[in-house]
Amino acid sequence: MTKQDLLQRISKSLGLVSICIIIIVGEVFATEGNPIFRCTSDIVSADTIVARIKANHDIYVDSCVITGDVIVKHDSIIIYGNNPIRSVIRFKNTKFTGNVDISNRVFQKPMYSINNIFEKSCGFSADRFESIVNMEGSIFNSWVVIAVSEFREDTYFNRVRFMGPADFSNTLFLGKCRFDSAAFQGKDLVEYEGDLSVRMIGYGGAFEGTRLLRTNFQDAELGGVIFQPDTMSVYTMKSLSRARGLRRLMYADAPEQLQSLKTYFRENNFRGQERQITCALKRHEQNLFERIIFDLPFEYGSNIRRPFAIVGYMLILSWLCFISMVFLFKDSGIYKIVYSRKGAELIEDRAVSDLRHYHDSVSHLKLPSIGRVKGEYRLLKEVGKFAILNVFNVGFRDFSFGNWVRLLFLHKTEYEPYGRIRFVAGIQAITSVLLMALGIIFYYGRFFE
Repeated sequence: MTKQDLLQRISKSLGLVSICIIIIVGEVFATEGNPIFRCTSDIVSADTIVARIKANHDIYVDSCVITGDVIVKHDSIIIYGNNPIRSVIRFKNTKFTGNVDISNRVFQKPMYSINNIFEKSCGFSADRFESIVNMEGSIFNSWVVIAVSEFREDTYFNRVRFMGPADFSNTLFLGKCRFDSAAFQGKDLVEYEGDLSVRMIGYGGAFEGTRLLRTNFQDAELGGVIFQPDTMSVYTMKSLSRARGLRRLMYADAPEQLQSLKTYFRENNFRGQERQITCALKRHEQNLFERIIFDLPFEYGSNIRRPFAIVGYMLILSWLCFISMVFLFKDSGIYKIVYSRKGAELIEDRAVSDLRHYHDSVSHLKLPSIGRVKGEYRLLKEVGKFAILNVFNVGFRDFSFGNWVRLLFLHKTEYEPYGRIRFVAGIQAITSVLLMALGIIFYYGRFFE
């Protein structure tokens, strides 16, 4: 290599370095040149905020109330409007009392909305975010429309509470997106008639046509969300295994993504999550009979606690019903039979007593007394024992929980209802056994596959 070639290479390298330095210095001066607006009062008008944003002022607002509508919408129908927003926007612990609509814009710098409260509708539709977006801890009490938007950098919706419908349809998340501990709690609302143009949605949220590449839903509450994304990565599916409310997911017209999610859960041994997705798919096409028989008591095998909880409530209700029938009907009661053992011989009917006597023996007393209290307490206690034993009174061959429960008594004891109580006791016993047996079968089997 000649000396002249070496000098040419050095001059080219110095030229490139000079260009890079000029670009960096220009960016620094451009950033430092932005005026900064800091809120110094407790209340500020939305017009002031809008004027500062349009003037490309960096916005720093903390612990303030913004009154009026914040409308910075580009009127062009072209997606990603021609007028970019070059301001750094930072709102913290701020309350917005009016509507917020910043649509069809390009956010070139970070936007922070941390622990804020939005009382009315909020729209960021058809926007492009070229830098970080952080909305951690914010509360949206009405509409949230972030549809047909593009997030090119990391996005954070951690701990956000969507109290109204949240629409993320046809939105592209290119960077990491986190919904950790977010909650979609939207209710049915009427269509907003102001300047914010949105379509009516009656659900908690919508991910219809959305690209979820690196989106994290850990601990997010997704009940009532329409989940029909266009693309969903393995990273996103793994995070959904730690989300809540999967059994209440919905889809609009194509269940393929939920089917893919169900397959992923099955192949990776997320059995509980697989059951919940099965429940979500079945609910979309169920009829009234299936809702009453399979959904309400069992949630299609995804909730083993529900049938046992129903049995518990039935136990309390039956106990109250038995007590009431003893008080109201003279021809209804319960015999208590206690067995004894003399040597090795079992003597039956050692004592047969009608539980009605605990009540009748003290019913003639007009004023409360210790004897009456003791008699009524014995009645409540014995009827409670009968109600518990009656839950497990039906078994299969040698398999009987009732016999195991009876071993807890000091003496072998049986209860025999008569009159109207006998009919109610039969319904309680059959219903309880069916609920528990079918709950276990549906939960550990694949009955609804």
